[in-house]
Amino acid sequence: MKSYTRDDIFEMVEEEDVGFIRLQFTDIFGTFKNVAVTASQLKRALDNQCMFDGSSIEGFARVEDSDMYLYPDLNTFATFPWRPQQGKVARLICDVHKADGTVLESDPRHVLKRVLQEAKEMGYTFDVGPECEFFLFHADEDGTPTTLTHECATYFDMGPVDLGENARRDMVLTLEDMGFVIESSHHEKAAAQHEIDFHYDEALTAADNMVTAKMVVKTIAKRHGLHATFMPKPKYGVNGSGMHLNLSLSRNGVNVFSDPEDEKGLSREAYWFIGGIMEHIKAITFITNPIVNSYKRLVPGYEAPVYIAWSAKNRTPLIRIPASSPQSTRIELRSPDPSANPYLALAVCLAAGLNGIRNQTMPPGSIDCNIFEMGEEGRRKAGIERLPGSLLEAAREFYKDPFIIVVFPSRENAANIRNLLVRYGMTVSGVCTTGAQAMNHADALDEGIVVCGYKLKDMMYTELREYLPENFEMLLVASRDKWSDGEVCGVMGLPMPIKVQDLIGTLEMMLTDMERRRKKRKQEKKKRSPKDQELIRHAKELLMERNHMSEEEAHRYLQKSSMESGTNIVETAEMVLSMMSK
Repeated sequence: MKSYTRDDIFEMVEEEDVGFIRLQFTDIFGTFKNVAVTASQLKRALDNQCMFDGSSIEGFARVEDSDMYLYPDLNTFATFPWRPQQGKVARLICDVHKADGTVLESDPRHVLKRVLQEAKEMGYTFDVGPECEFFLFHADEDGTPTTLTHECATYFDMGPVDLGENARRDMVLTLEDMGFVIESSHHEKAAAQHEIDFHYDEALTAADNMVTAKMVVKTIAKRHGLHATFMPKPKYGVNGSGMHLNLSLSRNGVNVFSDPEDEKGLSREAYWFIGGIMEHIKAITFITNPIVNSYKRLVPGYEAPVYIAWSAKNRTPLIRIPASSPQSTRIELRSPDPSANPYLALAVCLAAGLNGIRNQTMPPGSIDCNIFEMGEEGRRKAGIERLPGSLLEAAREFYKDPFIIVVFPSRENAANIRNLLVRYGMTVSGVCTTGAQAMNHADALDEGIVVCGYKLKDMMYTELREYLPENFEMLLVASRDKWSDGEVCGVMGLPMPIKVQDLIGTLEMMLTDMERRRKKRKQEKKKRSPKDQELIRHAKELLMERNHMSEEEAHRYLQKSSMESGTNIVETAEMVLSMMSK
């Protein structure tokens, strides 16, 4: 990994005759953005004084909090080989900070750095080797992209059938000029489809490399009169493009996934890491496969994974363990595609894997036969589930994963508790100072836990509890005289001063109970007859019509009434119909 100082940057800019510096960062979708300065403004840039409007960037900030500052990472300095040799153009990848100097929590690069810090505190370094696929299509006479190609090459073919060979060679050489280590490049299965594989690197560097590589590939393709696309499935009836991620953990430079004594050569940490990813993969898919087109790739028949399983022997499951030396033992996750934001994709994979290690989550048994040939009944008996089949389904799975909302009148206190929970692998959805903010967060989620103080800026904790969705729990952190266990339905309490082990232990217990209730709700829903389902639907329709409720509001009304009356939701629906039909 490079290690540059400020003096190094000034020296390289002068020696290489750099006239222009691009300060790059990504939005929530992983798209490169930049603010450009001349070499004369380099000092100001390195002093973190370059500002931009964050409200114009997807996923960053509201208009009232729009002033953002770019903090360059000196180790990302590189020149663009395709730009003029006099007055060269260079770049620095930046972290995004708010006007008060604090880091922007929604900056994708920061999200990854935060999870990497968790891994570091557990003694791990997270290494990633990405395999990035893309298509090279013709552009028309106006330079507009098409999906046309004259080539007919397939796996590992050469020219003349591989018409993108020259462009791919220039891409690789350009990336090497920028300091990349390219292990290999080759033609892929579909006509006009290509792959460039990077040497594994520390995760932050790997993510920086992935977003940079996309930019380089698109730029060089254009110089060859071609259009490069990282769309997962640009053409029907051919293989789509994936972004396979080879993941490994090391401690003090030693690969901790390797155990020569194990039948499959895997350590306990490797099994637990696999277990963590498999446990959360449906939710993870929302991040690693983030567009509608992603799910046109995740279908049977085109080598993309569809089923949630792992294997050390074949390529049909979601996770594969490639044959390798002990020091190179790794987990290959095959579902992500190149439309994903690399920072967020690596962050969720690592977070899930670390959660698996903490909880010692063992994966199901290895599936060493062709999953596609097992048949529906064979997969059902083996307990093999499918990945989400659409972006909507993935989004629903994402919001089903339990979230924690932290709300205290003091933002500092809220942030401190948030940071503590994150260090212990818990997913924190929001940090709030008012009950209204907490309710807005909760309304967007299916279930979760609110960790709060006794008196918020705009309401008491009892009011907030009343307004929260039914599937939310509350943990009150306050002096002992402010609460008593069981005083308010759906509220647990912890006394101040708070002990870390008590906080983490209580939340883990609440999350376990939440998972148990979730499974029970699923079972109850499955047991409902068509007649019961029709009753619930009719009751919701009446509430929507008579009380001007949305469908979600009507559903919540039935749930809350059911809970308060001690009846099931079918009985509650019958009562609603009886009263409103009069």
